[in-house]
Amino acid sequence: MRTMKIPTVTIATPLVCVGLTMSARSDEAIIRESLERAAPEIQVTGISPSPVEGVFEVRIQDNQTRLYVTGDGRHFVAGDLYAVLGTGVNNLSEEGRKAQRRAALGGIPAEDLIAFAPNQKLEVVLYVFTDVDCPYCRILHQDVARLGDYGVEVRYLAYPRSGPGTSTYDKMVSAWCSRSPSIAIAALFEDKKIDSVSCLSPVAAHFELAKSLGIGGTPTLFTEDGTEISGYYPVEELIAMLGLE
Repeated sequence: MRTMKIPTVTIATPLVCVGLTMSARSDEAIIRESLERAAPEIQVTGISPSPVEGVFEVRIQDNQTRLYVTGDGRHFVAGDLYAVLGTGVNNLSEEGRKAQRRAALGGIPAEDLIAFAPNQKLEVVLYVFTDVDCPYCRILHQDVARLGDYGVEVRYLAYPRSGPGTSTYDKMVSAWCSRSPSIAIAALFEDKKIDSVSCLSPVAAHFELAKSLGIGGTPTLFTEDGTEISGYYPVEELIAMLGLE
């Protein structure tokens, strides 16, 4: 289960004092104004109705954290919303995050990814936010061939954690701009030098996408349905998680 980092919000005054002039305004507008007045440090990125009548889902900061706010803007809870089912519970907040990831990853042009096709029939696609100087990313790349034996295709996105203007960032731009990106990135994972080249690469867009998805480290993996797998797992464990045993 994903562990969410919930921001600490100190509120010394009530969330809102709504006068008659606000009564005709939408719940979304009331909620946004309430939060902005009482806790301006909360950066609202989206508001939508939740499955609970009269309660709205508010996405904040990294677009991953959720607040659940009453329509009058007077009360909220921070965390994930669960549905109680006959046989268990369902994390509705995580389902929302998965939908967001599916849309984001599904919209990336194939030519903007460095893909390693499987050695047999395609079973699973893994989108991997990687950093060529990350030790566990390098270990994961050593497993790509074995993952391919199970029908797993690895599609790399660039997430140089050191950020723009750094050596790692520039190396990843060079890999994406190379005539043979898969060969270039494989060399970088082995700590080999490649030719320094530049172009209109997708590295900056990948970097911003990683931040919008709340990714904190590398490697971070996503399946096509938006399920997140954070960190490195040995092949046997990863294959079991993917249901390919």
